[in-house]
Amino acid sequence: MKKVSSFLVTSALLIPLAVPAYADTMPAQSAGVQSAQTQSASSQQSAQGLTLQQAIDNALGYSYSLKEAATNIDRAADVRDKAADNVKYNGVVPVVEPGGNYTYSTSTVTTNAVFSGAIQAGIGYQMAKRTYTAQQDAVVYSVRKAYNAILQAQAKLNLDQLAAKNAQVQNDVARAKYNVGTASNFDSVNAETSMDAATKTIKADETALSSAYQALNQLMGYKPDDRPQLAEQPKFEKLQESDLEGHVSRVLSDSPTVWNAQQNIDIKKLNLDLYVFNNHTSTTPYEAVQKDVTNAVNEYANVKDQMAGAVRSLYYNIRQLEDQYTAAEAQLPAVEEAARLAKVQFDAGVGTQADMVAANLKVDQLKEKLFELTIAHDNAIAAYNKPWAAASGGSGQASGSSQSSGN
Repeated sequence: MKKVSSFLVTSALLIPLAVPAYADTMPAQSAGVQSAQTQSASSQQSAQGLTLQQAIDNALGYSYSLKEAATNIDRAADVRDKAADNVKYNGVVPVVEPGGNYTYSTSTVTTNAVFSGAIQAGIGYQMAKRTYTAQQDAVVYSVRKAYNAILQAQAKLNLDQLAAKNAQVQNDVARAKYNVGTASNFDSVNAETSMDAATKTIKADETALSSAYQALNQLMGYKPDDRPQLAEQPKFEKLQESDLEGHVSRVLSDSPTVWNAQQNIDIKKLNLDLYVFNNHTSTTPYEAVQKDVTNAVNEYANVKDQMAGAVRSLYYNIRQLEDQYTAAEAQLPAVEEAARLAKVQFDAGVGTQADMVAANLKVDQLKEKLFELTIAHDNAIAAYNKPWAAASGGSGQASGSSQSSGN
């Protein structure tokens, strides 16, 4: 007689020996304790500034999605242990007759169902742990992206405030020239229009900054209108990766999505191995179960292809950002020198304030562009390292009532 695959049998026999807890990563405190700790930390952060790691810790402690994932681990362990007890109680490991043809009997169907349930419960427990880890990764990525979004919004607001000051100076110059007849009415009106547009841009920037803060506050459980001061900024460091395909292989090995798809193949194959012919209570033909295996194999291949493609795309996007940063950085010395000369000329009385302010604005604009590239680069590297976290999108978002960061 042909036995079911040794891997599956071994897995079933070892199920009772597995540790049901997941203490290494599950939050140890109750929700009430976590809330108190976050409130206490936030009071300190208001004075000292909120670091990225503090923001991550707050979000990990607050996330209801993560708490649910932790509870699902315990639940999966309970189901696994009960399934293992059922195997012990029946005391039978199913076998496959030559050709895989079972003769229908209540005993056969029951035995197969118990054994299949035990295997699937064991896989389900492992999936629950992987899901918890993936949820952690999603929260960490979401916090990093939200933290960076605030920094970027602040930088844009600061730049546009400088641009508004420059527009004000240019408007004053244009009006003065118009009054003495050295500039046309068109020039004066155009300068005033630019000044008004700059003022409106600041209003839009302030709204964008409020939205960015709200996103981070939601992740950490703060009130929407809290404004914690951020203590860190990302530094631009080129990706130290020379073996792209090696990284692709590591990602595929670590990816919870790929792992789950692979386990699904084992489950479908098990259903095929344990298929009972002449079971008139079943509405699923053997050919349909075969197709389930085929579909699972194709889905696994598709998931791997999609994940590998995403990693490669992220890699080339990172390299493109690095090239853009290098090109922009190369322009900085010339722009700074032009600003220095404009100041020297203004101080010597041979240059205008408008020229000096405009030259300084070009420096600020280039620096803000470099900072935008730094933010995009930092986010891209985080996604490159754990693309499944980035693919989760807003799944790391916390839900529920907010707490104040100032209490």
